[in-house]
Amino acid sequence: SLSAEHTFGIVKTKPSLTFSPDNFGDSGVAFYPQLELEAPIAETGFSATASYGFQSIENKARYGFGDYSDWSAGIKYPWNDIEFALQYVDTNLSTAQCPDGCDATAVFSVSYTFGGGEE
Repeated sequence: SLSAEHTFGIVKTKPSLTFSPDNFGDSGVAFYPQLELEAPIAETGFSATASYGFQSIENKARYGFGDYSDWSAGIKYPWNDIEFALQYVDTNLSTAQCPDGCDATAVFSVSYTFGGGEE
C-alpha cells in the first residue's frame, strides 16, 4: 500500500493505492486507488471530509461481483487526543450484487491517539 499527503490551500489531500498480487479467494490481482479530502469548516474546529475509491478485481466471478466504487462524506471534530467523526458511506453496488451490507449508511466513530498527537 502506498500513500502520500499534500495540502493545497486549506484542503488536505491523501491519495493512496493498495495492490494485492493474489487477492483473497483466488480472485487474482486487485487494485484499490483512493482519494481522501479534508478541509476545515470556517473557524469552528470541525472539518469536512470526503473520499472516493475504486476496487478493481482480476477474476470477478471468483470474487463474487465486479469492480465497484465507494465514497463517503462527513464531518470530524478533534478534542484533546480524541477525534469524533460522522460519515455517510455508500457504494455503487446494488442489493442484488451485495446482499450482505453494501447499503448506504451513517458511521459514527471515536478514536484516541495514545501518547499525544503532536511532538
